[in-house]
Amino acid sequence: MSTSKPDVHLLQPDNACNLTLLRLLQAEGACCLSIYTSVQEMRPIRWGDKKQDGQILVLESEWLDDPEPLVVVEEGNKASEVLAFLQVRLGLRRQMVPQPQLPMMAFAGGVLLLSNRRINLYQIDDSPDLIVDVLETPVKKGTLAKRLLTLWYRVNTHRRLQEEIFRRTRVLMETLAGAIEQRDQTTGHHVQRVAALSRLLAERYYQTIGKRYSEADLDQLALAAALHDVGKIATPESILNKPGKLNNAEDTDMKKHAQKGHDLLSDTAIEVMNLAAVIAQQHHERYGGGGYPGGLCGERIRKESQIVAIIDVMDALLAERPYKKGLPKDDAYRIITEENKNHYDPVLLNVFKSYWPELYREFLQHTPPVSSACNLFHC
Repeated sequence: MSTSKPDVHLLQPDNACNLTLLRLLQAEGACCLSIYTSVQEMRPIRWGDKKQDGQILVLESEWLDDPEPLVVVEEGNKASEVLAFLQVRLGLRRQMVPQPQLPMMAFAGGVLLLSNRRINLYQIDDSPDLIVDVLETPVKKGTLAKRLLTLWYRVNTHRRLQEEIFRRTRVLMETLAGAIEQRDQTTGHHVQRVAALSRLLAERYYQTIGKRYSEADLDQLALAAALHDVGKIATPESILNKPGKLNNAEDTDMKKHAQKGHDLLSDTAIEVMNLAAVIAQQHHERYGGGGYPGGLCGERIRKESQIVAIIDVMDALLAERPYKKGLPKDDAYRIITEENKNHYDPVLLNVFKSYWPELYREFLQHTPPVSSACNLFHC
């Protein structure tokens, strides 16, 4: 077991901290101790950041019995998600509020509950990525440090396992994406470009609106974007590789790839695969309505799907195919930002406009075709 010490965050809403507990935390178990009196103060904690070492949240379980502080989950506040999740499962009044679900791998840390009553942790088994331990109070000297380090070791072991699962999943998904592109011979490395450009646009979009989107999130989006056309596996090659315009029947068959892609990738316990399923299904929906397969509009379309949608169109307009020349840069820009502007979220479209030169340079870097061994994130 590592001899390093975890970062510890102590939540004491009533501001009545036990000095003995604080001394134990500082002297025996914590290399960086932060004290908070509200969930809102915990915003700076970088839950979900793979670059952060495991962190431990220490709180008294009695607070979970209070129905007031934790029932509201704040967007972007991972601490509030975790605490609300725990409250409705472990609090005495848990039946009073609906049970929220935690996104997979949303919590890159552990929770140590100090409790004067018995708590059954089987109640949180539906969140395998949440590592929780219970320590009965009063805390005995020497016990706290041992339990903190054991919990920290479990958290980091779990994170390494999750990273290995993601690595293997990425290899599988990249192989599948490559198979799609080999089958559809008209697209000319479309998959790699959509993955790289979607990652770039997502990074710029979330920077612009001031919402945190980690490097790990960007990597997952790029990987999921690469499978946006996975449903074409079920599309006849005579349609995929037809050197001309599709007739009505062929067009109808082609449009089925969005739903087929979703059906192929959905219902897994892998976060990136579930994101890929949503993108596959929604990347032909339009913000103003009129898209397919569901006719969704507005915020009913997941933001990642909207990002992939605009990049998918950009690449389709600019790229040369066996049956057409790529459009000039200015013509492609005009079609997206003027003729089809109602297809996209206005805020996202403004970001696209602002970073068009950078996006176009990225497109050129991926054209002409790259090596088949190219990594989707850095080719």
